[in-house]
Amino acid sequence: MSWFKDGKPLKPSDDDKVKIGSDGEQVYIELSDCVAETAGEYTCTASNVVGDACCTVNVIVTGRL
Repeated sequence: MSWFKDGKPLKPSDDDKVKIGSDGEQVYIELSDCVAETAGEYTCTASNVVGDACCTVNVIVTGRL
């Protein structure tokens, strides 16, 4: 399983602002304390001997509610 932000590899952060994990068959990314720089295109890619699959989402950060 690989994660990317704006086409660049993404790894969990030491300050826990970016958490990557799995729960059974589901994988997730958790973004906390979001700022403008958090916005972007996030992609998860899974690969095995059968092939590849990916899912992409565009994250938009707005002001506080």
